[in-house]
Amino acid sequence: MGILGHILGGWGISGTYFITSGQTYTPVQFAVNAGVAGQQPYYDNGMVSAFYSTFDQALRPYLGNPSAPLSQVGIYAADACGYAGVGCGQTATTLLSFNDINATGAETVVTNKDVRYIANTPTANLVFNTPFGNVARNSARDAWTNIGNVQFFKTVKVKENFKVQWHMSMLNVFNHPNFSSVDPFLDDAGLSSEGTGFGVPALTSGGLQNGTVGSPGRKISFGLKLLW
Repeated sequence: MGILGHILGGWGISGTYFITSGQTYTPVQFAVNAGVAGQQPYYDNGMVSAFYSTFDQALRPYLGNPSAPLSQVGIYAADACGYAGVGCGQTATTLLSFNDINATGAETVVTNKDVRYIANTPTANLVFNTPFGNVARNSARDAWTNIGNVQFFKTVKVKENFKVQWHMSMLNVFNHPNFSSVDPFLDDAGLSSEGTGFGVPALTSGGLQNGTVGSPGRKISFGLKLLW
């Protein structure tokens, strides 16, 4: 075998590729359940907790615009006033951005076309004429998982019974972001810390990201192996 044969020969490649659609989940509420103290006659935390063994999985919001960004949430001013002390000077049924209230405290007026969900609160019960949110179970979906792994290796024959194998492994070769979960609680709309920010998978690191939110996290390693 000539020099060219030694250079081009002995190569091998292997790999795996995983791509899956995001997991479905149901948008729910937690701290905002009670709305304005004493004005929420429909949602009994004690009863729900006894029935479900938790009171944070049963109350669903109302659907605004299904084409609006999934993470955008609205809350009526009367309930924002009781919950966060924001919007108290607005008309009770004025819809405010819950994202902006949580992020900066701003009273940003929106319409139901601007938000995907509207918080299930006392004023919303009156506006929609029902205490039951109409958002379907498992109607939201988090980010795709897209991970490709590949290994290149070359075996060089030194002697009849002695070989050297060089290999290079690349995990997440396409450098695609992969996230481990998503925050389903619309109470966290507009927040942006690790694991907290309704409907934003990128805020929960996972896969090969090494704990750095938003970092795709490709890993490359090299090695030599002696074969007798």
